[in-house]
Amino acid sequence: MGSRKKIDNADLLVVFGTKINEDGTPSAGLKARLDETVFVYRKHVASLIFVSGGLGKEGYNEAKVMADYLLTQNIPREAVILDEKGVNTRATVRSVVELCTKQHFKSVIAISQYYHLPRIQLAFKQAGMPLKGQSAPRYNSWRDIFSLNREIVAYLFYWLKLK
Repeated sequence: MGSRKKIDNADLLVVFGTKINEDGTPSAGLKARLDETVFVYRKHVASLIFVSGGLGKEGYNEAKVMADYLLTQNIPREAVILDEKGVNTRATVRSVVELCTKQHFKSVIAISQYYHLPRIQLAFKQAGMPLKGQSAPRYNSWRDIFSLNREIVAYLFYWLKLK
């Protein structure tokens, strides 16, 4: 399936949202993230999945669309936690840290595209909760050219704590 840099047992899988199609279905990139999540979840490394996303310009809530997709893949409803405040990477990390503090969770595996993972890792480190692992789907598209360049700039902003 995807690129698993480090997958050990953890309390939580965290899936970062992205574009929803105009018809309310996950975009190809989001579907790839979700399919990777299903694959990792079925390895029994974590019993909970945290889906995070906000209301997209298409008019759909990313977290809800993500949760609905996971349910169609036979992921139990009780294993899925929705975070509708995940409007960006830092917001998702804040929500995860808040949940982990309340539930006494200690470890997280992040799932997103490969180019997004370094910024996610930095955001968790800055929040005082280093990642236990990360995983990325083997999915590429022409948009990756834009996304890679965007991530370089975004990483710099996070590193400088400007965003």
